[in-house]
Amino acid sequence: MTGSMGNVIRYDIDIVVCVSLSKSMATHLDGVKEIVLRLVREIPIAIIKSNVQREVRQRARVVTFGDLGVNPEALQATDFFDVSPSADQSKFNEFLSIMSASGNSSQRQSALEALSVSVRSDWTHEGDRQRHIIVMFTDSGAHKLESRVGEVPSAFRDQVPASLDELTDRWHGNQAVRLKKSARRLLIFGPDAYPWNVICDAWGQTVLLPSPAGKGLEEVEFQTMVNTVRLAI
Repeated sequence: MTGSMGNVIRYDIDIVVCVSLSKSMATHLDGVKEIVLRLVREIPIAIIKSNVQREVRQRARVVTFGDLGVNPEALQATDFFDVSPSADQSKFNEFLSIMSASGNSSQRQSALEALSVSVRSDWTHEGDRQRHIIVMFTDSGAHKLESRVGEVPSAFRDQVPASLDELTDRWHGNQAVRLKKSARRLLIFGPDAYPWNVICDAWGQTVLLPSPAGKGLEEVEFQTMVNTVRLAI
C-alpha cells in the first residue's frame, strides 16, 4: 500500500530526453549519453536517500531531431522505456549506445517541433507523487514554429502547434496535454540564444545551462540538476 500514515510513498518519474542529431553534435553525443545515464541512475538514489520510506518507478523516452527543412524524417521519438531502479534497463541503454549524429549542420534545427512532441508525451499520473522532466540537448538555435520550416511527419502533426505562444500555453497547463503543472521540469543544455533564452524567461520551472551540449559538467552543476528535478522532501 502507498500513501500516508507511515507507509511507503511511491514516486513516479518520467524523463523525456530531446537530442539534436546534427553533425555538429557528433563530438558531444558521448557526453550527452553519459549525462542521461547518470541522471536516470542518480535521481532515484537522491529521492530514496532523503527518506527510506520511498520507492521510485521511472520511465524514459527519447526524442531526436535535426532540420526538417533538409530531412523530412529528422524528427523521431521512442515510446517510454521502463528504467526503474529494479528494472532491466538494457533496451534503453542499447538505444542510447547506437544513437549517432548524421544530420546536417545548419545553424537552426527543428528543436521546437521536438520539444512540442516531448510536451505531448503520455505522462504518468500514477503513484503518490510525480515528476515530468524534459531535458533538451542542442548546440544551436531553432526554427520558429511560425515559419513552418519543413513538413512535420504525419505521426507528430497533431502534436506540433503553430506558434511558440501556443506551445507556451501547453507548458502552462493547457488541457490538451497530460503534463502536470506541479510536476513539470525543463532543463536546457544549449546556447544562450532564441528560443532557449525566451523559454527560460517565460516558462516556469525551467533551467538553461548555456554550455556546449554534452560537455562534461562540474560535480556541483550536476547536483544542481538532480536537485532541480527531484521531488520536494
